[in-house]
Amino acid sequence: MKTLPLSLAKHKFSKLIERVHTHDEEVVITKNGRAVAVLVSPGEFASWKETVAIRGDPALMREIRSDLAALKARKAKLYTLEELIHRGCEIGRHRAPRVRQGRLPRSCGGAGRTAQLI
Repeated sequence: MKTLPLSLAKHKFSKLIERVHTHDEEVVITKNGRAVAVLVSPGEFASWKETVAIRGDPALMREIRSDLAALKARKAKLYTLEELIHRGCEIGRHRAPRVRQGRLPRSCGGAGRTAQLI
């Protein structure tokens, strides 16, 4: 993470944008020695917003804490996406295809929908 004063950030703004975009780097911009802004990639920003939304949902946080406790107590098993799809295909008596780009295969009833895991 770089920290730059506003005057230098103005001068190098195009280069900073390119660096944030290509290297997913964060840049803290200061004014009079105090942080006033942070330059981040759109993907990083979206990730932060999603984290804030999840942490702001009390019911979801209770569920996450409960599930983590079950994993720690070995009362639950953790599966990879490929294991879940393979198991779903076994139940549906389909041959398990390879998972590609997070898409659920049509042969397993996924109808090409994107899989999301939290």
